[in-house]
Amino acid sequence: EDVELIYNIICRNGYRKKHKQYDWIRKCTYYFTNFHAVAPVRILYKICRRKPELAGTFEEFSGCFNDMPDRLKYCRIIDGLAINESLVKGNEYKDVMEKQMDVEYYIPSVSEIDEYYRYGYPASERAYTRLCSYLRESLGVKDEDVDPICYEICIIVSWKHPFRMIFDVLRDYGIETGKKEQRELSEYIDAVRNVTRTLYLRGHMHGEVMNIIAEATPDNPRIYSVFVDELPFEYGYMEKQKPVVNEKKIYPNAPCPCGSGKKYKKCCGRYQ
Repeated sequence: EDVELIYNIICRNGYRKKHKQYDWIRKCTYYFTNFHAVAPVRILYKICRRKPELAGTFEEFSGCFNDMPDRLKYCRIIDGLAINESLVKGNEYKDVMEKQMDVEYYIPSVSEIDEYYRYGYPASERAYTRLCSYLRESLGVKDEDVDPICYEICIIVSWKHPFRMIFDVLRDYGIETGKKEQRELSEYIDAVRNVTRTLYLRGHMHGEVMNIIAEATPDNPRIYSVFVDELPFEYGYMEKQKPVVNEKKIYPNAPCPCGSGKKYKKCCGRYQ
């Protein structure tokens, strides 16, 4: 009887709806922090509005977000901006904003948000299914490790981290790669890159904005830096790309200045 009484009280006070709102906003902030990282809070709200019955008005959304426990949120709201938690310290989000292409922010569909929240990467994309098969069949990656590895690869590609970090990820899972495997893997990554939502393209895929490449000249720096500076994602790319260099001394356990959220010694510090 006590359990039934408590259950009825919870339902009557709208607990179930509030729980659904929290769950949906959590999924949206997860997507946002990985593939937008920083944007006006209205963009985060727009993403949440894919389910208008849960997002409500902007005021209702803001109130719900503020009421959520911090452990359920992946970002913070500061001065009208939604910001990836790892980029807040040292105002690193400002550097990301400067490097982002000046295009409209991509607003994902409900199915995309659910897929990214479940897997961490676009698992239904053919390029990723082929990558998964290669990891299992050619590199001997365990089934339970495939999704976590693909998630890390997705973030490396989206955030334009050094290509060689992919080999470090594989090494962390006990997979060593020689030149043959690295050459093969680079071909899969090149395909993956075209279907990965990219931080510096404000959530767009490269394939969705390829027509802008025609304008990619040094006279168009916001476009040039995104499309030309670090293309293509091919074998040998890891020899060309340099780690983040900071004039100030960076201690091994300090956050990496590239904004990955990892310790310096676990990220770009590996290549110094």
